[in-house]
Amino acid sequence: MSRLWWLVPFGACLLAVILTGNKTLLDISERSSCPFCYGDDFCSALENATFQYNSLQKVAFNFVSVKNVFFAQLDGRELVLKKLADCAVFSLLNQDVFREAKPKAIKQEDLVTLLSDNRRHFHTCNRATAQQLIQAIPSKNSKELANLWTLLNVNVEPLLLEVFRKEHKWPVPHFFGYCGRLAVEENCGVPLNEVQLLHWNHRAHIALQLLQAADKFTSGHEEFRLYLTDVSPDNVAVNLQDFSVAFVDLEHGILQGIHSDQPATLAHYTQYMPEEEFAFFSDSVCASRISDHNIYAVCRLFLSPAAPWPMMLGGLLHSPQAAPERLFSLIELCVHSPNEIPRFSLSRTIQQLLRDLLNDAGYYNLKNE
Repeated sequence: MSRLWWLVPFGACLLAVILTGNKTLLDISERSSCPFCYGDDFCSALENATFQYNSLQKVAFNFVSVKNVFFAQLDGRELVLKKLADCAVFSLLNQDVFREAKPKAIKQEDLVTLLSDNRRHFHTCNRATAQQLIQAIPSKNSKELANLWTLLNVNVEPLLLEVFRKEHKWPVPHFFGYCGRLAVEENCGVPLNEVQLLHWNHRAHIALQLLQAADKFTSGHEEFRLYLTDVSPDNVAVNLQDFSVAFVDLEHGILQGIHSDQPATLAHYTQYMPEEEFAFFSDSVCASRISDHNIYAVCRLFLSPAAPWPMMLGGLLHSPQAAPERLFSLIELCVHSPNEIPRFSLSRTIQQLLRDLLNDAGYYNLKNE
C-alpha cells in the first residue's frame, strides 16, 4: 500500500482537471461586471493561460476556490490570479453598483474620499496622502475611474503594486494587469514557513532581505512610507531558485505621505507589549515623520526565537550551526528595545552582522557559481 502513496496527489490532480472540465480563466473573470471591475488590459493575454495543477495546494485553490485565489501558467511563467475578496464582498458591491454607482458620475474626489475612509483594512494617514496616491495612478476617463472605484471598495493591493513596482526593485510580485475581477500577479514562490528546513545560511540570507525590505518600505520611496500591518509568514513568498523574498499581500497597511513640512526630528517608537503579539496604533504612526514599525514587525514576528505562531518554531534563524550569540542578542534588543534604543541603527547592525557571517561562510561565492 505504501508504494501507492503517489496515487493520492495524482488522483486529486486528475479529479480537479476532470471536474473543472473546459472552464477557462476567462470564465471566472467576471468580465461582464465591467466597468465595475478592475480592468481588462490583460484579458487578451489571459486567453492563452491555463490552470495549474502541479501541486496539491494549487489543486485546492483552483478547484475549491480557496480565498478566491487561482494558479495558472502562461508562456512558461507562473501566475497568481486574485479576486481580492470573497463572494459576500462582491454581493455587497453589486448592490452598491445597482443602487447608486454610475461610471460617468465618479470623480477623482470621490476616490479620495473612499480611500480616506479608515474603517477599511488600509489606512491613509490623511486626505492629502489619499490624494497623492490617486494622483500617482494614471486614470483619464470615466471607465478607468470606475475601475479604481471598484478596487478601492474591494482591495487596494493592486494599486500599491502599480506604485511600488518590482521593476523599480521593490520586494513585491511583478504585476501583469487585470481581467474583469481578477488581478494577475507573478507567482513568487513558497510561503516563508516552507523554508524551515533549508540550510541556516539560506535562512540568514532571507532574514537579511526581510530587514532590507523593512527599511525600503519605510524610506525607499520619494513620496510615501508604507507600513505593513498584516505581517505573517503566509504573506511573504520565497523563490527557492535564488532565495529572493517578496511581500505578496499588501491589503493591510498604513500609507503615509512624505511632506516637506513634517518635523525633522519626530520619530515614532513602537512600544513592545508582551501581552500583545503585534500591537500598533495608526494615529501614532501617522503623527510622526517616520516610524520603526516595519523593523519591529520583522524582528518580533520573523527573526526572534520567540516569534509567535504562525511563524515557525524558534523563528526564521532557528538551529544555527555555530550560535552567533551577538546576533540573537541584537535581535532581542530590536524586539524589546529597552530605553527606546533606536531600531534603525539596530537594524543596520544586524544586517551588517548577517552579511559578515554569510561572507565568512563563502555563501555569496557559492551562490554565484
